[in-house]
Amino acid sequence: MSENDFKSYALSKLFDRIKKKVTVSDDFIHKLTSFVQVLTVGNKKYLIKQGRVEDNLYFIAKGCFSMSRVNNNGKIKTIGFYIENVRDYIICPDSYYYGLPTDYQLKAHEHSIVISIPKTKFVQLLEEYPEYLKYCSTEAEFYFYSTLEMHNVMISSSKAEIIEVLLRDFPLIFQKFPSRAIAAYIGITPEWLTKLRKKALRKAKH
Repeated sequence: MSENDFKSYALSKLFDRIKKKVTVSDDFIHKLTSFVQVLTVGNKKYLIKQGRVEDNLYFIAKGCFSMSRVNNNGKIKTIGFYIENVRDYIICPDSYYYGLPTDYQLKAHEHSIVISIPKTKFVQLLEEYPEYLKYCSTEAEFYFYSTLEMHNVMISSSKAEIIEVLLRDFPLIFQKFPSRAIAAYIGITPEWLTKLRKKALRKAKH
């Protein structure tokens, strides 16, 4: 694909997503198109690295990413997964809300295409177009609820139960991401993940 092809493809994915929930004007489409930048990210490459101010909003038009954070011991901890058509909006909260250099990293696990929207332009769109504000409010409610639900699972369930939930509700994670990333998310070794996953799959068949 040419650069224009990538941009057309990405924007069509974004507008299709928005139009499923609200009706938007041609003026809105024109203005959003003028604001965004379309980026391609190679497999195993980073869209975001720790230490930079990253206050953009990102939309995944194609591909998937894992989000990680370096803890106080210098170890990388996977904290979330983002996949096109499933969980496809991303921000780095420390940069987005507070303007700080981010502690987060975002790594692609296949060739990916993303749309980057500067925070200032995003806020401008929210102020000028009530229908877009309505759409984003709905998206934010979904993200808040799903994040809270997954947080509750992570703190109240055994490692085996967490894997059962992921297999049942988010099977794409096991298709898109390497075992080491999933294991780091759960807090176990890749070897233990393999054993627990096999056990969960056997249990699901009965």
